[in-house]
Amino acid sequence: KRQVDDYPVDGCVNVVMDGRDNRIEGFHMTIKGSYPYGYGDCFGKGGSWTIKHWKHSALLIRGESNHAKNCTLIHRSYGHGIFMQAARNPIVEGCYVEGEMRSTDDMLAETSGPAHAIGFETVWGYPLPAGYMKSLAEAGIRAYNAGETVIDGVEYDRGTSNPTILDNTIVNMRVGVTLTHASGTKYVSGCTAIGTERGYAIGSGIIENCSGDVQYGPIFGVDYESDRGVTADITILPHEGDHYNGSRHFAYILGSDHNLTFRGTVQNPDQALEVNVGGDKRIESHLDAVENYTADGIVINNLTGYPLILDDASSDIRGQSIGAITDNGSGNSMVPKSWSVTSNITFYGSAT
Repeated sequence: KRQVDDYPVDGCVNVVMDGRDNRIEGFHMTIKGSYPYGYGDCFGKGGSWTIKHWKHSALLIRGESNHAKNCTLIHRSYGHGIFMQAARNPIVEGCYVEGEMRSTDDMLAETSGPAHAIGFETVWGYPLPAGYMKSLAEAGIRAYNAGETVIDGVEYDRGTSNPTILDNTIVNMRVGVTLTHASGTKYVSGCTAIGTERGYAIGSGIIENCSGDVQYGPIFGVDYESDRGVTADITILPHEGDHYNGSRHFAYILGSDHNLTFRGTVQNPDQALEVNVGGDKRIESHLDAVENYTADGIVINNLTGYPLILDDASSDIRGQSIGAITDNGSGNSMVPKSWSVTSNITFYGSAT
């Protein structure tokens, strides 16, 4: 017997793809039933937790050259939308993944329930901070560096390699597209990430013709100092109402040898949101950490009015910025750029 507020005792995934050269097309799924639901990853998401979780994800791609196309996922449980494990050459194309958001202020207002019962003690070791917007689900599209699959009767234990992510829309999920832990050639094109805690992070590879907003979190991030070689071209979309971006990141950029272009269509961009290069990630899971991440050998074209901050851990950062430039690093050569019309995109605001 199952009810909407029940949860899968051993976790749950609606659809799992194994084998080779399979395609799932035109599926429409509504995903419900997990515990606890209503907090996102604040109280745990993996092996550690302060509230025991029973997750419910939607679509797992494994195997060889498998393809999810034109599927719609309405996600109302704690778990991933589309994720990849042990997948080689997977394709995710034309899919729509939608979760929902909740502010940490609203969570802290609870006077009963599992979070109240533990004094809102997060999995990060300190009480839940106010001022953040959290997705109640996990990733929209994500790749993992481990997993098991069966292809033509043979079992494989491996990571994900060579993912292709095309023309997808991700709304109100924890992240839009995260491929950091995949290997090989990583290609993301034509995607949109709206109302996510972070838009894109791929570690290495290409992001082109993509877009998203920064209302609840940064449009772009780099997970590790060892990440290198991301080429990205991302357009920032306007959002309704004030931002609820507790990290105050427009983007956070670590690592080396990236070539990044951010284009803007936002009038009067909020100067509290920053393109941060090196230094502190300043996300809620790192609030108690002492961070001084390095960034070096990076080209940045900040064609938005958001300010660019080069931390003292940055070096050899080159390019141009419409937003104000603060340079605390060494050997950097960022130059101011005036507002203009570039590639049929109109930028608004006064000249720098």
